[in-house]
Amino acid sequence: MDLPTPWLRPALLVTLAFTWLWTAFSCLGPGHDWAMRIMAETGASGWLATLAVLGGAGCDAVLGIGLILRRWRRRVLMAQLVLMAAYTLFITLVLPHYWLDPYGSVSKNLMLMITTLWLHGQEPRP
Repeated sequence: MDLPTPWLRPALLVTLAFTWLWTAFSCLGPGHDWAMRIMAETGASGWLATLAVLGGAGCDAVLGIGLILRRWRRRVLMAQLVLMAAYTLFITLVLPHYWLDPYGSVSKNLMLMITTLWLHGQEPRP
């Protein structure tokens, strides 16, 4: 079954922006304690863990907003790719058991990176 695809790019942009913004919101609000527990697993605690969670949430929020703003979108997509690769590499080296999460929290990064590459390729050049 062939589906019309004019909606695909905007739908991916909206869902990707939502994902980044929701992650930022979650880390700052209802998921803050969970984020701090993950930081504790890395050996970070106190102000360093708080700084890492706040910094990560800030990066996520900036990337989500950046996707919405067409002017910065190409750069934001590349920054997202770098950040996802860094997150995935860090988790692989420091918290490898997260690859076994039955919900695929880390393995989904691979699909998101491919999606981001595709979106970057589809994005009109300035």
